[in-house]
Amino acid sequence: VGRRVNAAVAAITDADLVPDQVSEPTGDPAADGVVLEQSPPAGRKAKRGSAVTLTIGEYDPALDPDQQDTTTPPPEEDETPVPPTETIPDTTP
Repeated sequence: VGRRVNAAVAAITDADLVPDQVSEPTGDPAADGVVLEQSPPAGRKAKRGSAVTLTIGEYDPALDPDQQDTTTPPPEEDETPVPPTETIPDTTP
């Protein structure tokens, strides 16, 4: 967990195990291509030839809070914008 997918696959293959990859969308660009989860977990004993499932982060800008559009959409044709409710002080003499 935390390794780039290529390094994790190489380590699993070198241990005579079979890597299986599953993608999981993430809004964190740093997690793209990184192992987020592993089953069975590292350190557990496994028979040679057993599968190790790696959950790999796949960056999705739609899930990135830094990429969210925070602008207010324009009103629909049959809508009118609500005016501000703050009072503007009267400055006439």
